[in-house]
Amino acid sequence: MSMNRNSNPLREYLLEGPLEPILNSIPGGVFAFAPEKGFVPVFVNRPFLEMMGAESAEMLRESVKGDYWQMMHPDDVETAKAVYARVSRVVGDQDHFECRLVTQSGRIRLVRIIAQAQIDRKGRLLLVNFVVDLGMQNILDAKSHMDAQTGLLKMHAFFSLMTNARRQIESGSEDRQLAVLFFDVINFRQINLHYGVAAGDDFLNAIGKILQMAFPEFGTARFGGDQFAVLVDNRDLEERANHARTMICQIAPSSVDCSVGACAWDDAAINPEEVCNRAKLACDENRKHVNTFFSFYTQESGKALKIAEYVASHVDEAVEKGWIQVYYQPIIRAISNQICGMEALVRWIDPRKGFLFPDVFINVLEETQQIWKLDLCVIRQVIEGIAEREKQGAPDIHISVNLSRVDFLCCDIFGEIEAMIQAYDVSRGMLHIEVTESILTSSETKIFQALDRFRDAGYEIWIDDFGSGYSTLNLLKDYDFDVLKLDMGFLRKDTPRSREIVSSVIAMDKKIGGLTLAEGVETEEQANFLKKSGCDFLQGYYFSKPMPYDKALRNCMEKGATVENVEQKPYYDAVQQVNFMTDLPLMLMYGKEASNRKQ
Repeated sequence: MSMNRNSNPLREYLLEGPLEPILNSIPGGVFAFAPEKGFVPVFVNRPFLEMMGAESAEMLRESVKGDYWQMMHPDDVETAKAVYARVSRVVGDQDHFECRLVTQSGRIRLVRIIAQAQIDRKGRLLLVNFVVDLGMQNILDAKSHMDAQTGLLKMHAFFSLMTNARRQIESGSEDRQLAVLFFDVINFRQINLHYGVAAGDDFLNAIGKILQMAFPEFGTARFGGDQFAVLVDNRDLEERANHARTMICQIAPSSVDCSVGACAWDDAAINPEEVCNRAKLACDENRKHVNTFFSFYTQESGKALKIAEYVASHVDEAVEKGWIQVYYQPIIRAISNQICGMEALVRWIDPRKGFLFPDVFINVLEETQQIWKLDLCVIRQVIEGIAEREKQGAPDIHISVNLSRVDFLCCDIFGEIEAMIQAYDVSRGMLHIEVTESILTSSETKIFQALDRFRDAGYEIWIDDFGSGYSTLNLLKDYDFDVLKLDMGFLRKDTPRSREIVSSVIAMDKKIGGLTLAEGVETEEQANFLKKSGCDFLQGYYFSKPMPYDKALRNCMEKGATVENVEQKPYYDAVQQVNFMTDLPLMLMYGKEASNRKQ
C-alpha cells in the first residue's frame, strides 16, 4: 500500500466526527483497519511508520510479507485479537492493551494501543488504533507506576517520563519543543454526589482515555483526585486543549467543566516538577476570570508561584511567631441597626513579604492540607479575645469563624475547639461555626459527624457563600442550619431579576425557620433593599472594612451603630423568623415559659 504524504486516506473511511481533527494533527502513531478485510491497515500515519522504522507504508507491508500480525510479538497476538473482538461489538466503544511491536530492525517496542470502533462512509466497521510508545516511559514495572483507577501514570512516574523524553529529544536530531498541559475538572464532586462514586470513577476513566487519544505523543498522568497532566509537543496548545475540553464536556453533566493550564518546557534547567507546578498555576488562574478555561504560564504567574511556595514552607513559622493576625468585620442586625456579631477574618503580616491577603495564601494552604494550622491559630486568638473582654466587662459580641473542609479531615476540629472553649471558660454560644456550601456537598461522613457534634454541643452552624454552588436546594432540604449567608454575587449585576432572586431566597429561608445574612453590602441603596426584603443581618464595607477588633468596633459605632445586648439575641432571633411580608393581620407575642421545677 503506497501512501502520499499530502493525502489523508483515513478520510475516505471515517465519517467526519470528533476524531477527525485529532487524527489530522496528532504526532503519535495511528493505524486503522477494517475487520472484514482482516488485519490489513487501510491507513498508517507518519509517526507510526517512524516508530516501526519504515520509510513508507509499502516498505512496512513488505517487511511483514503482508501478514501484519508479524508487527506484534507472537505472545501478544491473542490479547490483541481478544480486545479487537470486544471493541468491534459496539460502535464508538474503545479499550486498550499493551503489547510489543517488532520494528523492521528487529527492535522490540513496548506500546499501549487504544482501539476504537467507528463506522466508515460506506457503513463498514473500522477499528482505529492510537499507539503510545511506552519505551520512553521506562515503566516496565507498570503496577508500581500506574494509577490503579485509570491506568494512567502516577505523578512521580510522569516526572521520570518527562526526564527521559527530554533526554531523548536532546540527544537526537529532532527539533521538538515540549510543554505540559494541566487539566482540572471543575465541580467533579457533583458527579459523586448526584450519580454515585462508581459513576465518578467511570468519568475519570473516560477522561483518561480522551486525553490519551488527544495527546498520544508522550504520556498522560493522573495527579490525584480529578487532576491530570499531559506531556505534549509545544504546538497549537490552546486549540488542542480546547478540543479535549469539548470532548470531556460532552460526557459530563452541565454543572461540570474542565480548566486547563499550559507551560512550555523551553528551559532544560527547570525540573519536571516545577514545570508541572507552573502548568497547574496557569490552570488555577482561570478561576479569577469568568468563562476562562485555558491559560498560559506567565511571569506574573511565576511571582505567584514563588509566594505560594513561600507560604507552604513558612506557615508553621508564621503561626509560631505571631504573623497570623485576626481582623474583624462587624455584623449588623437589620431590624435594630445594632452590632450583633463579627466575622473573624485572617491576615498574614510577614516581616519579609509584607501584608498578605487571604487570596494569596488560603488556597495554597488548602491544597497542601495545612489550612487547619492557620484556622486553629485564628480560633485560639478569637477565643482568647472573647475571654479577655469578658474579664474587662466589655460588651459581649458573638464571633463567627470559618472552617475549611481540610479542617475536618486533617484534625479533630471539634475536639480542638472544645478544648479551647473549656480552657478559657467561654460560652459555646459566643462562637459560631461557618462552613461553605461546597463543604456540605462533600460525601465524607466525617464532616457531617463533626458538624452534628458542634450542633449537639450548642454551637450555631452558618452556611457561607450560599448560592455559589450547584446544590443549593438540596442543602435547604437536607441540612439544619441557623444562618444562611447570601453570596452577594447575586447583586453584582443589580437588576430587577437579581433582586427578585434575593428576595425569594430570603422568603424561602424564613419559611423553613432560618435567618439570612447578606455579606458584601457596599452601598446604602443595597442595605435599604435588603432590609425591605426581610434580610436579618448585614455585613460589608458600607458598615466597616475588616480591621483589628477595637478599630472595627469604633469605626462602626462612629457611624451611629450601637452594640446589641447579648440577652436580647433570643428575642430578636425569634422575631426575625417571622415573615412580615404578608397582607394578613399579624400579632406578635413574646413571653417566657414558666418553670415546672420544684424549688
